[in-house]
Amino acid sequence: MEVLPVCWARRERRAITLGALLLCVSACSGDTATVVSSSPVVLVTIDTLRRDHLGCYGHIRDTSPHLDALAHEGIRFERAVAPIATTLPSHLSLFTSLQPHQHGLLPNRSALKRSYVSGPGHESVTVLLRESGYRTAAFVSARPVSRFTGIDAGFETFDEPRGIQRSAALTTERVLEWLGSRPEGPFFLWVHYWEPHEYNRPPQPHADRFRTDAALERLIDARGVDPAPLNDLAHLDRALMFFPSLAQRIRSGEALELPRIDRTAILDLYNRYDGDVSYVDAEFGRLLEALEEGGLLERSTVAVTADHDQSLGQHDWLGHNRITNENLYVRLVVRFPEPPVAQPSVFPGTVSLVDVMPTILARLDVAAGARLAAQAEGEDVLSGRPLRGHAFSQRTSRLDDEPGARYALLTDRWRYVRRADDRDALFDLALDPGGRRDVVDRHRETATRLRGTLEAILERRPAPEPDSSRRAGGKEFEEHLRSLGYAE
Repeated sequence: MEVLPVCWARRERRAITLGALLLCVSACSGDTATVVSSSPVVLVTIDTLRRDHLGCYGHIRDTSPHLDALAHEGIRFERAVAPIATTLPSHLSLFTSLQPHQHGLLPNRSALKRSYVSGPGHESVTVLLRESGYRTAAFVSARPVSRFTGIDAGFETFDEPRGIQRSAALTTERVLEWLGSRPEGPFFLWVHYWEPHEYNRPPQPHADRFRTDAALERLIDARGVDPAPLNDLAHLDRALMFFPSLAQRIRSGEALELPRIDRTAILDLYNRYDGDVSYVDAEFGRLLEALEEGGLLERSTVAVTADHDQSLGQHDWLGHNRITNENLYVRLVVRFPEPPVAQPSVFPGTVSLVDVMPTILARLDVAAGARLAAQAEGEDVLSGRPLRGHAFSQRTSRLDDEPGARYALLTDRWRYVRRADDRDALFDLALDPGGRRDVVDRHRETATRLRGTLEAILERRPAPEPDSSRRAGGKEFEEHLRSLGYAE
């Protein structure tokens, strides 16, 4: 007998038909008068997870049965955008509902100088929920979101690896221990998985699950991935992605001539990346199963997203940190306990990660919702009110030869880019989903309008002054970031 993922098995018991999975825009309008008192909230963030490598977002491979099952039960957001394609600032925007320039920590290494401090105007949702009576716990898998950064604000339990990172399996084990012994009452649980962040060395059986075939060859061609310019990228970038066994030697200062990246290496990277997606999906399935067995899943709000996506060779780039489509569009699925919103459904409009917590808290009977709304740049996207219709993003820092800091504004149709040298760019996502052809000269009016909206966002609430009483990350934290390819 076939074993179904947890959500699918429960869905079969409730006899939900395939017809219920049709696009349901009206169901997403929401009813903020209906709230769930003291509903547990489970937030799962999967680092560097490309949404288009998941079945529910159209991937060619069966990488994600458990993540897909949750999407078939909840609300799948079709156009969710990360405010920045870097781990720490993106997570802080998620927790504060502020844009990165408003909370003030941009690259991961910014925590070497100062840590985030929750305070008036830039409070963490975790602090607000704890003050509202929630137990709070976090289980993170890598140093960019360690307690050194200040992201532990408000967490009663904050469990992190002793070293640089730990596997999804070890993080899941720690979560299951906490669930088995947790105190009574409502809780907010954050689970952070590091895979499929590079190195992309999935364990068995996931390491051998995917092999190169004609479908993968076509995908590489459709994405325009050319190995030639990738050979010109920094040594460490290439080593982390393609030659992880050599990365440590390069970090130690050894001068090594790396092998050339060719098409075979690109295909192997995609196979390893999908293996990591499959692995983290299996661990997410274990988490769902534990929630189900504990009688928690049905009455919990479960949200799954990513801090950003990964280039995987598109636009001649391997990692993230940029403001291209493949870096900014992320998976976002939220499954509410019945009855706050009609589910399953698909939300087609453009939303941001800064909208996630305002949308969830609007359906909880807690004071934290109003307090977060008072400072939030994000909004309750299921309120039924007219939405802003755009998402703001910014680049991390000057990490390559493109001039200066840049910003982007994304709508359902457009991606507008503002460069520091005042050269604007505009991409028509309806005709050019990959964002390869700049059409700013043909749509100057649209570019001017979007630039005005973007500049208004940049003018709102500048970053708060740092609190010098909070200790920044020390030498150990710096070495951990360096080992992950940060803090250069």
